[in-house]
Amino acid sequence: MRRPADSMRSIGTLAVAALLLLVGWLLAAAVQATAAHAITSAPNALVRSGSGPTTNPHQSTAFGAGPVDGTTVGVNSDRCALCHRVHTASQPALLASGATQSELCFTCHSSAGLGSSTPVQSEYTDVTQTNNPATGLYYSHTAYYSPSPSMPHLVESSDEFSGVLNRHSECSDCHNPHQSFGTTIAASTGSNAWTPSFRLSGVSGLSVVNGPAGAAPAYTFVNGTDSPVTYEYQVCLKCHSGRTVLPPNDSGLPSRDILDIGIEFNPNNYSTHPIEAAGTNATPAMNVSLAGGTKWSTFTSSSTIRCTNCHANGAALASATDAGSNLAPHASAYKGILIANYNNGDPALPAQGAAYAATDFTLCYLCHAASAYSPGGGAPGDAATNFKLVGGSNLHRLHVSGLFNKGGESGAGTSIDVLGDGVGNAVCAECHFRPHSTAFPTGGQTSNSRLVAFAPNVRPLGVGSAPIFSTSGSGGSCTLTCHGHEHSALSYP
Repeated sequence: MRRPADSMRSIGTLAVAALLLLVGWLLAAAVQATAAHAITSAPNALVRSGSGPTTNPHQSTAFGAGPVDGTTVGVNSDRCALCHRVHTASQPALLASGATQSELCFTCHSSAGLGSSTPVQSEYTDVTQTNNPATGLYYSHTAYYSPSPSMPHLVESSDEFSGVLNRHSECSDCHNPHQSFGTTIAASTGSNAWTPSFRLSGVSGLSVVNGPAGAAPAYTFVNGTDSPVTYEYQVCLKCHSGRTVLPPNDSGLPSRDILDIGIEFNPNNYSTHPIEAAGTNATPAMNVSLAGGTKWSTFTSSSTIRCTNCHANGAALASATDAGSNLAPHASAYKGILIANYNNGDPALPAQGAAYAATDFTLCYLCHAASAYSPGGGAPGDAATNFKLVGGSNLHRLHVSGLFNKGGESGAGTSIDVLGDGVGNAVCAECHFRPHSTAFPTGGQTSNSRLVAFAPNVRPLGVGSAPIFSTSGSGGSCTLTCHGHEHSALSYP
């Protein structure tokens, strides 16, 4: 005869088992319900006018075979099990596998993946260079970050970068797998910033209210779900603005400075590349220059551009049909995660006697007409620059292709960060040292137009002064010493 204690023990065992089954069912239902909710609610918040996707590929029957038995499954069946395991999860958030997020994502997003048309892993494996913070060389937003107990990764809607030095990148810092909607491209809004592609649906960012030139904006955190990101650049701001703690800079190498892009792209600055609003140079020559670009030739002086028109995987250029194409800043063969090569004078300026190399400025020529700078000229040539003498020299061409045999200061070297260096052809960065804007000049002037902010190697003319660029009417003048040549209010109309 069973004793009462035995009966109670059996009942207790059954109760525990039933409770575990109930908890497992509830967890599965919660994961599935959350994903299913995202499918129906996210598009209503983020779809722009016109047609757009209405299903998430992680949850759609169009995604392909199921993860468990190889059969095609519906929205509300085993699709969650692509990424989550209720009872056997090895990672936080019930993730099925992988020491890092990317290991799980790359089970599908690779050339050998399970059905994804975006093999992102190859963007990383094709780049042989690795990031080196000590030398200021960055080639990727690394996808292989392993969270630590002291600095864990939070969900994509969390405000995890605010006020802390928390430099990392994971897939879900820029992508919400429950709300991402495939390949729809970013959209131009004319003179306003670009709206995000649906690949950024449900991701957090920062909106800004800008103050005067050179001032930090007021930031507001946008979690991406209750309040969707409005513009693409807002996703970049959460890591690259002063609202987080940026890495310290090496005071001796300003060419490698990591700066607050919230300040840099303030449209109230005297000069800026037009991310948040159209730029200030609306001259006819600027429009001619932009029409002659090799890739983004639809830009005009009233356009805005995307961060990814400069910072993206270079392999994407071949297939990109316009500036709104799928351009992802995952990894690149070029430093700064640039989409094309750009010589910023680090580690070295051109040597004396070195001929002009158009490949030094491939990035610039995606937007700007190369003929204004090359020795051979060609159309549109002089019409594509304001920096010229009436009936005389094209001064842009003279600087980047006509100084190779001019020499420089005695004993001068080739570092853009050393006062007086420069012995051959100039590079764009010697006059346009901060390509984002003139908000952080090294020469003291913040009120320059035309993105003119001189590099540290450019000498002032005289003691105790700064290199001077000034504009008046349709012309300007320079007062400085560059490449061994003195410019004393040297003007051009």
